[in-house]
Amino acid sequence: MGVISIIVFFMTGFILSYSGIFKEWVYNVIGKLSNISLFLLLLAMGTKMGANEDIISKLGVIGIKALILAMSGIIGSVIMVRFGAYKLSNNLEPVNDNNDSSEQAGYIFSLVILLTVVTGMLLGYLLIPTDYLVTMEKLTGFALKLLLFCIGFEIGNNKNVIRELKYHGWQLCIIPILVAIGSISGTVVAGFILNMPSHEAAGVGAGFGWYSLSGVLITKIHSIELGSLAFITNIFRELLSIILLPFVVRLCGRMSSLAPGGATTMDVTLPFIKKTAGEIFVIPAFVNGLILSLLVPLLVPLFL
Repeated sequence: MGVISIIVFFMTGFILSYSGIFKEWVYNVIGKLSNISLFLLLLAMGTKMGANEDIISKLGVIGIKALILAMSGIIGSVIMVRFGAYKLSNNLEPVNDNNDSSEQAGYIFSLVILLTVVTGMLLGYLLIPTDYLVTMEKLTGFALKLLLFCIGFEIGNNKNVIRELKYHGWQLCIIPILVAIGSISGTVVAGFILNMPSHEAAGVGAGFGWYSLSGVLITKIHSIELGSLAFITNIFRELLSIILLPFVVRLCGRMSSLAPGGATTMDVTLPFIKKTAGEIFVIPAFVNGLILSLLVPLLVPLFL
């Protein structure tokens, strides 16, 4: 889904809710729709991946390498945000919110996410023909659009979030810079371990989770081999980000939830950031993903 579509669906929900013309039951319905579409998206993502013979065939060849690069990009990003945005993080973090029940709920949520994705992958691999990939793509797109609208609607009703974000303003633009530095640095370090040229590792890391664009760009600029590696790496980054978010929030703070997903924090990983870190981080996540998405077509060719 394009950047413009993402902004339109999110802002439509936000503006409608901010107008204050809706009754309480509408917000309750939107909340339920948000949860339903969240797991529909996960199931569709897993099914789409499992039914894609090209992805499955490449996993055995470059899977481990892609997994290491994806994890390194995530770790580098989290470290940079954790320490680089320390002051901003302290201002936005809720006080006395880390209790045992919320921690347990986060871990259960992570397990449910994993099981839903795995179920989808098994359904896709065992039952869904390759011919249905277009249908699964449409289903994923529908679920994502519905989710973005619902999240925008929920945020528009929370005046405290808007007040906080007005106060911090431009400081939020620091986050995507830190994520970009951490992501690229992490994959370069992993590339060194994997005996991979640093400029190639940096190019893969500069995909920031946007697998479709980075894979195509790198294939055209460099080679189909590196393009395939970038594609799988950034798919892994998106999936790992969703699964690991509760652990990242617990260990490194809520601000660090903006780091793992990279460019996907404006769409696919946005609802999971809302669930694990809270509504106050939704708009920072959206801004983070938007800026990183704009950086992908600039940085990938620069490194390669």
